[in-house]
Amino acid sequence: MRYESNFERSSCTVDSLKLDLFKKMIIESKRKGVLLAFFVSPAYKKDYYSSTKPIELLCRKEGIPFFNDNFVHGISDHRDNFHDSVHLNEAGSEKYTKLVIKQIKGLSSK
Repeated sequence: MRYESNFERSSCTVDSLKLDLFKKMIIESKRKGVLLAFFVSPAYKKDYYSSTKPIELLCRKEGIPFFNDNFVHGISDHRDNFHDSVHLNEAGSEKYTKLVIKQIKGLSSK
């Protein structure tokens, strides 16, 4: 298992083409009446906030729920939930799935 510890926030850049395609997907989904919500899954002791900020801002502008679960206490702070530093293993996936279900249920009650 590989757990990288030398992550630099400043090393994250957002691909403008991918962001443009993301915008187009939102527009097309709204046109077709598809309800959207976006989730950033947990990473092991990492904060990828700078790389997800443009997506979060776009979601906020478009009124789309955005859940930044990049660091979740009880998941992100336990190495035994991860296959490597950015991929959950089965145990971590089960814990995160329970959180996502709660978040989705919270949307449906609004």
